[in-house]
Amino acid sequence: MRKEENKKSQQEIVGFIIIVLMVVIAGVIFLSISLRPQKAVFTDSADLSNFLIAGARFTTDCYISSVPGYQNLEDLTRSCASNPLRKCDDGRNVCEVLNSSYNGILNKIWLTSEVGAIKYYSLNIFYQLNLTDPSTKKLPGVLTITSGKTAGCLTRIAGQNPLSIDSGFLVTQIEICKGA
Repeated sequence: MRKEENKKSQQEIVGFIIIVLMVVIAGVIFLSISLRPQKAVFTDSADLSNFLIAGARFTTDCYISSVPGYQNLEDLTRSCASNPLRKCDDGRNVCEVLNSSYNGILNKIWLTSEVGAIKYYSLNIFYQLNLTDPSTKKLPGVLTITSGKTAGCLTRIAGQNPLSIDSGFLVTQIEICKGA
């Protein structure tokens, strides 16, 4: 009778060890999946493109009397690209006004932080010869503004607003990185 009790005890211990091993293996698999770095999902956003189109109409405090009136961001983008040394009537450089205007708008709309929803944003204005051919080179940029860090980025959304010029396009492109 004692042998049967010992066998039953041994079987119960073996069963318990098998259950514990299964739980440990499941836990290791779960941890390896959850701790693996996730790649950011990248999508184009009509909302961001619309933001850039509307933002191009934002009137700045740069007045140029030879082109009567206060300049909007689209005017400044064209001026900065064609003549980076051009000045507003008050002596400020048009490229500096373009930079400070976009910085002011972006900092009011998207606050970046490591713990917030928006981790990073980047606004670039660059030349592109052909929009329909993806192999076309992006030529040196007119303006680049970035804020935040890409660490912790789970979703990347982007939009663009191309402006036609004589030799191709001036593309204003924004990318926003969202976290958890």
